[in-house]
Amino acid sequence: MAIAKPISDAEALIAAFEARGTNCPKLDEVRAIVASALLHLLDWANQGQTLDDVLEAMVSSEKPNRDAMLFVARVLNVPDVLPVGRADSFQFQRRFVGLFARIVPDLSGNLGLGNFKQTVDKINAVASLQARAAQLLEPLAHLSTVPAVFLSSRQSVFQILNNGLLKSYLHPFKFAERSTYIKEVYSLIEDLLDCRDATFVLKIDQCEQKIAEAEAAVVDDRDLFSIIAYGPYLVSARAVLSAIRAESVERLHCLIRPRRPAPNVIERRFPLQEANRVFRATLPLINDGPGLAIDTVVTVVADDQALVLQDERLSIGSVEPGEFAVTFDVLVGDPVTQAKLLVEVSWSTAQSTSRESESFDVLLSSQDPNVPWDTLEGDDPYSTEVAYGDEFVGRRAKVTALQGRLRRPRMQSSYITGQKRVGKTSLAFAVRDHVISHATADSYEFIYLEYGEYASSDANKTVTALGKAIATNLSLHLPPELRPEDLDFDGTIAPLNHVASTLAKVVPDKRFVIVLDEFDEIHPEMYRYGSLAEAFFSNLRTLSAKQNIAMMLVGGENMPFIIGAQGDQLNKYVQEQLSYFSRSAEWEDYVDIVRLKNTSPLTWYESALSEIFRVTNGHPYYTKLLCARIFQNAVQDRDTEITLDEVACAVRGLIENLDTNSFAHFWKDGIAADRDKAEITELKRKRVLVALGQTKRSSVKLTFDNIITNLRNLSIQSTEVPPILNDFVRRDILRERSSEYSFVLPLFEEWLVQRGVGKLISDTFGDEMAEALRKLEDEAFVSANEIANTISSWPPYRGKERGVGDIQAWLEQRESLLDRRILFKLVQSLRFVREEEIRDKLRVAHNIVKQHMTAFTPENRSQRRFDIAVTYVDGVGKSGAKIAEKYAEANLISSTCVVEQASIAGSIGTLERGRSQPVRGIVIIDDIAATGESLAQNLENFLTRNIDFLILRKLPVVVIALLATEAADQAVRAVMTKWSGISIDFRVCEYLREDSFAFSERSLIWKDSDERDRAKALVSEIGRVVCKPAPLGFGNLALLLAFTDTVPNNTLPVIHASGTGWRALLERPKN
Repeated sequence: MAIAKPISDAEALIAAFEARGTNCPKLDEVRAIVASALLHLLDWANQGQTLDDVLEAMVSSEKPNRDAMLFVARVLNVPDVLPVGRADSFQFQRRFVGLFARIVPDLSGNLGLGNFKQTVDKINAVASLQARAAQLLEPLAHLSTVPAVFLSSRQSVFQILNNGLLKSYLHPFKFAERSTYIKEVYSLIEDLLDCRDATFVLKIDQCEQKIAEAEAAVVDDRDLFSIIAYGPYLVSARAVLSAIRAESVERLHCLIRPRRPAPNVIERRFPLQEANRVFRATLPLINDGPGLAIDTVVTVVADDQALVLQDERLSIGSVEPGEFAVTFDVLVGDPVTQAKLLVEVSWSTAQSTSRESESFDVLLSSQDPNVPWDTLEGDDPYSTEVAYGDEFVGRRAKVTALQGRLRRPRMQSSYITGQKRVGKTSLAFAVRDHVISHATADSYEFIYLEYGEYASSDANKTVTALGKAIATNLSLHLPPELRPEDLDFDGTIAPLNHVASTLAKVVPDKRFVIVLDEFDEIHPEMYRYGSLAEAFFSNLRTLSAKQNIAMMLVGGENMPFIIGAQGDQLNKYVQEQLSYFSRSAEWEDYVDIVRLKNTSPLTWYESALSEIFRVTNGHPYYTKLLCARIFQNAVQDRDTEITLDEVACAVRGLIENLDTNSFAHFWKDGIAADRDKAEITELKRKRVLVALGQTKRSSVKLTFDNIITNLRNLSIQSTEVPPILNDFVRRDILRERSSEYSFVLPLFEEWLVQRGVGKLISDTFGDEMAEALRKLEDEAFVSANEIANTISSWPPYRGKERGVGDIQAWLEQRESLLDRRILFKLVQSLRFVREEEIRDKLRVAHNIVKQHMTAFTPENRSQRRFDIAVTYVDGVGKSGAKIAEKYAEANLISSTCVVEQASIAGSIGTLERGRSQPVRGIVIIDDIAATGESLAQNLENFLTRNIDFLILRKLPVVVIALLATEAADQAVRAVMTKWSGISIDFRVCEYLREDSFAFSERSLIWKDSDERDRAKALVSEIGRVVCKPAPLGFGNLALLLAFTDTVPNNTLPVIHASGTGWRALLERPKN
């Protein structure tokens, strides 16, 4: 990238000439070197010509050279060098500017040469290019050395570099190539500022190398661009690089620690009291940052032999700043009340040369061993029936207000209203109990009537039945001789006034409270304008005005219509609106519902309580439904601890079992219309709910436009939707904020998305259409329950459990429900090779190895053998190295016998000198040989390097692959056949079947070849973004396989690789 030497030499001499210093060159020397530079640019070989001769030849040439013309333009600024201003130079000047205008039209236009009439003016204009270029380049000499500020200058610098004048005028001075260098340095510095992973050191070295290359190339250059811009830019870039180095220590530092103080790191208790019980423990940790923890390893060792950890060392890769958790499986051997785990977390940072670590103890406590699980199997502590007595919890303010009105000298009537199932009836009974318990004996009598006790298809008959029912109950408190007979309640309940007056005389200290439940379901003619309605509500008003009578009307969402029609008659009734429990005002009462007033045998953690409240929004009915499910699961699992995980599991199970009857009041209630019109409104509401559910399934915001988009095939006009949405908002089913809707009850939202769409479509359309729509929706949509069932058997990956939300977020990267279903089929078919399976294969592998080695019988489990060298074919820290370590551990081989294959001879010598015991064989182990290319090539390299040593020592070599394909087997054996004179064997623990490959002709994943082709096209599209060389995995095998700490590169990249617009499900660790 350096400027050609003739030009560089010319620039250096011109600079010295212009400086007029002690060693100033003579004019003839300058003219001579300018002539040489021009000859170089013109690519003419005849050296020794004078400058005048070269210039004459240049302007006379049939093929003028653009760069030579530009160099002459540059030299015009050097006094006396060119034949300008001399009496004999006019012809040259005229010919030069004419040629310049023709050969360099872009700059000529920029200079406006056509506007000048005099040749001397044109010459001066061309000569001004040097000053104009210097002015444009000036900002590059004054860039900030603060990294962030330096980077922010990129756009303005790029604008300078893209200037047409500079590109043309400075072309002979490698302007384009050096501009590219400047842009590359900017990109490298941007990467450095963004980088927090293990590539930081590599990237800073790359940036250093790039700057050093540029500095070396420009060190002797004295041209305008080098002096004014390029050189100063490199000085600034180096200063910025030094600043990044200095600040990276603090920026990339991090600390990992437990979220809760040791040893009580884990909040919950565990079934340590049950022998042979396997449980999963989650260790809550936090990376305090600010940097990324790289190659994080968590080692967990049981301090008590009663516990066995299935995997003591968990490699979890890179950890971002913030909270995270590590999960591991534990087997209880002997029952204990407490056990201690020794935990060490180690990691490195992007700039550290050594690993950092944090050690702490974790105390595990046993659950209560005396929980009567068999008895609890028949319990139903969360009944959703009306709560009586001690079963009623909370609503203290409501109870106080209502009973206060009844205990006044003159009772005041009330009406209780709210959505179905918020506890209105239970509240009425709680008021009754409270009033009676605080009153003198028999001073209050509550008469409770449900609508069904007096309902009739005829409004007049309903009034008659109601009057008789109340009269019968009131008359029980009169002597038989005073009980009225044959009261006429035809179209009126006025006769009750007589009964009330008689009671006031006979039992003056007794008060009667008449509770009419489900009052909003009364016949419409009883409250709509008309003679019957007027008479009925006038009767109610008069009756409730009696000193010994109070009414308590209980009704749902139709009560506002009744009050609206007859409010003047009920203006002395006080409303009590009942809604969901308030987190701020009723939290303690809500917790009492969940914890059964602290009598629950289960331990409910705060996180679980908060999640239950979030899911139900404090709705008592749905809270009880959810708690009943949690209780059922706890009894089934014999687990007393209720955390977030248990709540999430119960939510999924509850949603799977809930039907439309659990939420029907959301679309049935609050309709002020005749039956026929009400059914039409209900139908439209359900269709809008279907559109809401489909919008949520599409993972887009619930805006009006998005909802309208999902009204397809729903037979409802867009103009009909706003009133329905507004009605849902008014009724507290939806909220609207900033033109976006959300559900008040998250459980209803989840049910609607998971199951409700299909259910409501069935209710909304005719059988044939409903079936087609439901099949289309349900086949494509991936439900949370499907996901939960699929991943329930997954082990933690790199110490982290993948939950339903993780899978949903991964699937939702694709907008199409059909695409999501295809991706989910891949997830369903993904095979995890668990740690215990690997250990079994490692033992099988060792049985093969023992056939080639001398026998070894350990005296105890702590004794290790040292006569086998174990190596691997890939690099340190990669999967092969880890498998080699596991192989040694599983088969009682010393960890010092695990060596790199690159230096196998030296390592064996070191082993033998340290133990005075000969090594009798070599094991090369790999986790998977898919194509076999890597294993075959690495094996060949190994044999090439060590063949003489192996023949000399007569060491048998056993190559083991835990998993392999038939093709890989053939590839490895083809290498082995090339070598003679050594004992070498290759064995595979398990050959991969056809179902391990996503697009095998015999794969059972896809229903037909069309679906398989669509799936292949989809993952290829994503694969080309995240792994362009192999969109279907290395060797294009499209493998569906994962280990607990890594994913083979032959597995579909859509699963393990991230890229622009795509995030991996199981990120493959980068080594």
